[in-house]
Formats: sequence, C-alpha cells, structure tokens
Amino acid sequence: MNQTIQDLIVLQRIDLRLARLKRTLEEIPSRREELERERETAREDIQKKREELEASKKELKRKENELADGERRLGELQAKLNQVKTNKEYDAAQKEIDEQRKKIGRIEEAILILYDEVEETEAAREKLESDWSEKKAEYDETDLKIDAIEKSSTSELAEKNSDREKIIKEIDKKALEKYERVVGLNGGAGLARADKEICQGCFYHLPAQAYNLVLKGEEILTCGNCQRILVHVEGGLEPEEEEDGA
Repeated sequence: MNQTIQDLIVLQRIDLRLARLKRTLEEIPSRREELERERETAREDIQKKREELEASKKELKRKENELADGERRLGELQAKLNQVKTNKEYDAAQKEIDEQRKKIGRIEEAILILYDEVEETEAAREKLESDWSEKKAEYDETDLKIDAIEKSSTSELAEKNSDREKIIKEIDKKALEKYERVVGLNGGAGLARADKEICQGCFYHLPAQAYNLVLKGEEILTCGNCQRILVHVEGGLEPEEEEDGA
C-alpha cells in the first residue's frame, strides 16, 4: 500500500474522531439542561408535597377549631334546654341540639379523614426528601462527569486538529482534494473498505479488475457508485473507541 493511501487512512480516522468529539461538545449544553430539569423537577416535587402537607395541617387546625366551637355551642344549647318553660320551646331546643350534634359528627368525620391525609402526605414528603439525598449525589456526580468529558474532549479536539494539520501536509494535493470532495458528498467518510469485491461504504459490487488493483494498494481508486476512495485494510476505518464518553 502506497504512502498516500496510508496517510489518507490516518486522516479519515482523525476526521471521524474529530466529528465525534464535536458532536459530544455540541450535546453537552443539552445534557446539562436535561440534568437541571430533572433536578428542578425533583425539588419542585418536594416543595409541592410540603405545600400540600401545610395546607392539610391548616385545614385540620381549622376543623379542630370548628369542632371546639361546635361543642361550645352544643353546651350552650343544652344549658338553654334546662330553661325552657313550654313543650313547644322544649321541642324547638331539642331539635336545635340534634342538628348541632349532627354538625359535630360531620366535623369529626372530616377530622378523621384529614388525620389520614396529613399522615400520608407526611410519609410521602419524608420519602421524597430521603430520595432527594441520593438523587442530589447522583446529579452532582453526573455534573462532574459532564465537566470531565467537556474538558477531555476539548483537549483532544485541539490535539486531533493539530494532528490533522500535520498529516495533510504529507498528503499529495490532488489526493487530498479528492478525499475532501468525497467527504463533502458523503458527509464524513472519504474512504471505504473494499472486501470480497464489495464496497463496504455503499455495498456496490466492484469489477474484478478494479478490486484487484485495490488489493495491490498502489494507486488511488474510487467506487463507481459512492465515489469513496477504496482501500483494503484489515478491520475497519473507524477510530479506536475512547473511554471518555465522546
């Protein structure tokens, strides 16, 4: 394989890695926004539950005061009953007492429901706050990971750009122009691996004579379909996977 083809392979691996690094850096703002949305939603859920609990407690207190008022009123009506002088007054007073007792009964039922509501809301709030302690640690850890990815990707991007500037100086100008023209057409890949008479970029069947020339690797040949420069290499033309998340 001649040196120009070898250099083009190196260049494509650099370019593909550069594209991946750029995508990673472009995605970081949205990843941060998504993380902040999750964090804010968790905080809002806790605040909402706190407000629900406070509202239930206030309503419970109001009902307890209403019950106390109702019981005082019942006492007043019972005292009044002892002062009536006619059967008609007695019946009217007794009816009022019965109505007041029913009213008190309804208030007591409401209070029992509110007790359960307060207890359930309190338990839900405690769970949310307990979960928040774990979630906050996870959010903080994710923040640090995103920062690390951004830092390492930015650093590697500069290194790869420098590597690219060096390698393109070594490549024949016409070959480089052809490579870059094909990259523009295919959106990222200027080379394609040829294997078993098939272009692995577009799966076009290559003429036997052309494939044999590719195997020799002595001249630059392109696919008649996708126009990528054909090379025969073991493995792929992709850059090695990195561990930084890019």
